[in-house]
Amino acid sequence: MTCEAARLGWDWKEAFAACSLPSEEQPGILFEQFVAAVLAELGVTNVTTNTKVVAENGQVLQEVDIVANYRGRLLVFDCKLRAEQEEGTRVESLTSQIRQASAIRVQLGGLGCQLLLIRPSRFFSKEEAELCRALGLQFLDANETAEFFRKLASFCRYQGDLPPSLKAAQEEFDRRRQSGEQSFLTRPKWSRCFPTQPPVSVLLPLSSELNHLMRNLNQDWIAFQIDNKVWIRGALTEKLDQDAIAQTLGKVLEPLVVVNPGHVRISKSNRTFSYVISVDKGETTKAIKGRLATYAGKKMFEEAGI
Repeated sequence: MTCEAARLGWDWKEAFAACSLPSEEQPGILFEQFVAAVLAELGVTNVTTNTKVVAENGQVLQEVDIVANYRGRLLVFDCKLRAEQEEGTRVESLTSQIRQASAIRVQLGGLGCQLLLIRPSRFFSKEEAELCRALGLQFLDANETAEFFRKLASFCRYQGDLPPSLKAAQEEFDRRRQSGEQSFLTRPKWSRCFPTQPPVSVLLPLSSELNHLMRNLNQDWIAFQIDNKVWIRGALTEKLDQDAIAQTLGKVLEPLVVVNPGHVRISKSNRTFSYVISVDKGETTKAIKGRLATYAGKKMFEEAGI
């Protein structure tokens, strides 16, 4: 299932269908089923999904995605695939979700209940992470989904090595991360539709989207490919000029690419820069991805001492 979902770009309906499993439900429900199946592989067999919290008058107060009893501990899993831009329109804000999850935890089992917020499409801000910790909740956001199976086992306090099936799935995630992949369990953030007024805008606002993604990834750079061009875009600081940028990129990419300082382009606002690399072979692109992957989630230019 994991390999199929990854191959299909984390389209859960397509992945379930490819595995000859019922796929009529919404992607979020199918993802919950996937999480429940992972728990079963960890030996967490006392699991219920879509549990309803009901008031004395019979009114349904809340629906809980997954509840499990494992080794005398009550574990609750709150799963959502939706991204930040959907909050406030289709779903509550993340802060509201966190406070709601805390209330559910108290209702179900008090301090003896452990709750994990699983948000593959969401990067928690510092304030949101601190709120979780203050309320005694744990979370697994987009920064940690590459470690999904290890993190889930740790939350459950699973002892020993991962079961063979989950070990193989985690190794697949490790291979993909080493090759430069950064989105796991959910479609890449940049594949969503850009907000626009009808008729569809002729120009997509890529600059703001790329800058937003760069901040979310906690990087001072980002790379993308269009046809046979690889673009490297970065945040400009007072210490960075064309020579310093070229020197850093050279350390990362040479001898695969000879970086020419004169080809570094500085934006008119002096806030960003870009460098374009022409690639003729798939092997070169793969090698460039491998070099850049070592800086995933890192400040490339800060680490270079610039």
